Amino acid sequence: MSHGRPDRPHRRVGPIPEQLRDRGRLHGRRPPSPHRPDHARPVPSGRRNSGSDRRNPQRAVHDPQGNGSGPRPGRPAAAGRRGAAGREPVHEYADRLEAALVDNASYHWQGRTVDQTNLASAWVSFAGNAETDPDFKVAVSPTQLVVMVQPTSAVAGSTITPAVRVGAEDAFGNTVESFIGNVTVAIGNNPGSGLLAGTTTVVAGGGVATFSNLRVNKANAGYALQFTTSTLVATSTTFNITPGAVATLAFAEQPASAIAGMVIAPAVQVAARDSLGNTVTGFTGNVTIAIANNPGGGTLSGVATVAAVAGVATFPNLSINKIGASYTVQAGSGTFTAVTAPFSVTTATASQLALTTPPSASGQSGLPLAQQPVVQVQDRNGNPVSQQGMVVTASLATGPGGASLTAASATTDASGLATFGGLAITGLIGSYSLNLSASGLGPVTSNAISLTAGPVAKLAIVTQPSSLVQSGVAFRQQPVTQLQDAAGNPVSQSGAQVTATIGTGSPTLGGTNQILTNAAGAGVFTDLTLTGITGVRTLRFAAQGVKPDTSGPVNVTAGVAIQIAVNADNYGAATAGTAVAVPPSVIVRDASGNPVPAVPVNFAVAGGGGSVTGPNQTTNASGIATVGSWMLGTVVGLNALTATSTGLGGSPVTFTDTAKVGPPASMAKSSGDNLGGPVGTTSQTPHQVRIVDNNGNAVANVPVIWAPASGGGGVSSSNTSTDNQGYAQTTRTLGSIAGTQTTTATATISGSLVTDTFNILATPGAASEMSVVGGQNQTWQVGTTLPTPLSLQVTDQYNNPVQNVAVTWSVNSGGGSVSPSTSATNSGGIANTFWTLGSMAGTQTVLATAAGSPVVFTATATPGALRAWPNEPAGFTVVTDWAENAIAGGGWQNAYPDDTNGFVSVVQDATAPLSPPNVLQFFFPIGFATGTAPATIFYRDGFPSTEVYVGFWWKPSNPWEDNAAGNKIAFWFAEARDGQMFIMMKGVGAPRHLVVTTEFAGDNRNLFPNVNDPEVTLGVWHRIEWYARYSTT
Repeated sequence: MSHGRPDRPHRRVGPIPEQLRDRGRLHGRRPPSPHRPDHARPVPSGRRNSGSDRRNPQRAVHDPQGNGSGPRPGRPAAAGRRGAAGREPVHEYADRLEAALVDNASYHWQGRTVDQTNLASAWVSFAGNAETDPDFKVAVSPTQLVVMVQPTSAVAGSTITPAVRVGAEDAFGNTVESFIGNVTVAIGNNPGSGLLAGTTTVVAGGGVATFSNLRVNKANAGYALQFTTSTLVATSTTFNITPGAVATLAFAEQPASAIAGMVIAPAVQVAARDSLGNTVTGFTGNVTIAIANNPGGGTLSGVATVAAVAGVATFPNLSINKIGASYTVQAGSGTFTAVTAPFSVTTATASQLALTTPPSASGQSGLPLAQQPVVQVQDRNGNPVSQQGMVVTASLATGPGGASLTAASATTDASGLATFGGLAITGLIGSYSLNLSASGLGPVTSNAISLTAGPVAKLAIVTQPSSLVQSGVAFRQQPVTQLQDAAGNPVSQSGAQVTATIGTGSPTLGGTNQILTNAAGAGVFTDLTLTGITGVRTLRFAAQGVKPDTSGPVNVTAGVAIQIAVNADNYGAATAGTAVAVPPSVIVRDASGNPVPAVPVNFAVAGGGGSVTGPNQTTNASGIATVGSWMLGTVVGLNALTATSTGLGGSPVTFTDTAKVGPPASMAKSSGDNLGGPVGTTSQTPHQVRIVDNNGNAVANVPVIWAPASGGGGVSSSNTSTDNQGYAQTTRTLGSIAGTQTTTATATISGSLVTDTFNILATPGAASEMSVVGGQNQTWQVGTTLPTPLSLQVTDQYNNPVQNVAVTWSVNSGGGSVSPSTSATNSGGIANTFWTLGSMAGTQTVLATAAGSPVVFTATATPGALRAWPNEPAGFTVVTDWAENAIAGGGWQNAYPDDTNGFVSVVQDATAPLSPPNVLQFFFPIGFATGTAPATIFYRDGFPSTEVYVGFWWKPSNPWEDNAAGNKIAFWFAEARDGQMFIMMKGVGAPRHLVVTTEFAGDNRNLFPNVNDPEVTLGVWHRIEWYARYSTT
């Protein structure tokens, strides 16, 4: 029997050793191997051999015995050749492929012979040696390395377990146990750039190298090991190295130098690492960061506590507001901390100003401040910015108005400082503050500066002298001066001499004009006067070494009045009865000839009649007194007027004027107005006008133009002139239009055209024609009265309506009746009648006759009943059934057609119970006077009745203005005006109810509904049915 693996039968492995090429059976011995099972590998047999029996052809067989347990079958040897005599032995040689030989094993040979009949001899040891001595030993060279135990994932720095084992194998996958060479291991795939530690070169034993203490220091996934001998290479499967426990914190991304207040970029990152520096990706704890070294006293902004993600905490928005050269920040999580390398925070762009040295808290007006302000350019975080050449300007932020600054700008030096020099405030005493600004930078406001007065610089008048004085009289208001600094602040200094002189003008200045200032620095004058010619003057006030001041104007007025004289309008002329063009005036003067104001003067008529207005006058500032007006008398001739002022020379003064005739002043109709006559005829009475002046005197030769203004026709003369009595006339021929016709007379009166209008009533001629006005071609129900009465118009030959013409109405076909059968035309030439249709449906006609051709009215009678109302009495004749879809129609009229002001209108209401949806809306304005109606739509029956029924729908608005006396909804008036009834809504607020109020002689009462009396609901439609019967008792 042979031993072998079923998946690799009889496979040749390596060269055939020379010892095998022999005959005989092979016995062998090999050492036990701990690395692989004891199974055969095919090995080639030994060399050919001879030794057969001479008498019988034999074949030799051999059997290598690896363990001395007996023969193994071999393959048959090749047949030998006989000798010539046929008795020579046949020598055969046998080759054997032995599958049972293994590496590193010792073997023995045995041999025997087999004849042609398959008889075999006994087994004989090779060369007669003892079975305990090997004939040969097998040693095979390896052809490949195989990783027998792959590396497994491990923690960084920890030994990979189990130990990695690598075996040397032949080409058939057998462990070459004889291999005892060195095997070296190194990292093949190195994604984490790790270092391999432990014994990396191992001497193989029994063909296997064992690496028991390998370690990798860097965590990552996908590591692989590579094993090598002098000729062979093998690579392991991949494995992972995971980080160990957190041992420290480290800044994965150090903070870079940044600008103050700006986010540090790239974002600072802190990693949790094990003892070998691997990031512990499973760490998710919070990491807090803070400033460690703080050279600038800065504040760290941004999210300072961040949860780690995959072992790394990222701080995306950190910033520090103050500059510094060696900042560090510290990160901490639990007991672990880490500190960054130093970094710098530099200034940001200049954005504001700051006071490093404030100005003095007090100062004198006009003098430089003792402590001049110093301003620093800063970024937005208050860090100084070294920016040279920026101009900083000071202005007043607060303080009394009108102040100014001196030396109000400074320029920054290389360090960004601007130092002011000579900055001074000139202004009123008070508290000030400065605003310091530069282009593009935020300003800064200084502390309060208390400003006091500066040195004396000028003299100022604080109390002006009287603006109006009389010559030689002490001023009612004496001037007062004050010593002041340049800004006008009072300076307290006594003993300074102040001198008053005349600034402009020539009158004499009297009184004490030199005084000394008091302790407050004021100079008070007490008795200054001006004497001389009237006029405007000024005073000048001066003191030694200071700027003088000049007073406001002082008006010197005249002295006592002594004379009166004519000033204007003497010996003039004017139209009688009119005022003179220039009212008379006088002038009053003093002894120096100066006009004197406020002198009373009386004007009075001295002859010729007439009158004056404003007779009592007072002279004005120019000494002139003027009468209001002088109206001359109506008589042509001289008129006289006097002006009197008691005690004055020349009083009274007399004025004379001549009255003359005036122009046309008025035109009036004298005769021929309100005439009458038939159209187309000439009036027998002329139109006449008279023109007079303002005094009623006739004015001759005034042109008058006549014209037929309306109605057509003409005049006998269109252009006439007034005679000596002021009369002008013409005669009118009437036009063809009946009614009032007018004739106009036009003349120029007082420069304007004036027109008088004459009225003539042109009456119509004889009736000659008739035409339909209304009621034609109606369609209505049989046996009922048409809603629109029949109406026609009777006219003369000029189509003028003719009144009082009797029109006869008669049913021409269809039956029925008309009422009345005869009616007279009204002022519009209109005659009406009501037509009650016959009982037969179809076309029915009525004939109307009067003047000219008869008129035929046609109606279409339809069967059926009118719209029923629940409580409508039987046997009634419908007078009107109108949809109320117009302000007037169907016989309904508007009582106030010209004065509704929109108080009644047609509106749409989709909720209206009956169609069409158009309804009448009556508008009562809030506050409308009680007892009045803004609009009334009414229907006149035109015939007597003793019972009346009416039905309608009504909706009160919401809101509604209640009236304590009630609100009238509808009414009935008796035609003879002897009584009436109203439907009223009673109640102020809910509940509200409808009642019928009667107003008849001796019968005034409220009747409540006797069928249904619901409460009125605002904004809801209500059906109202009203039945009344006249009682003769």
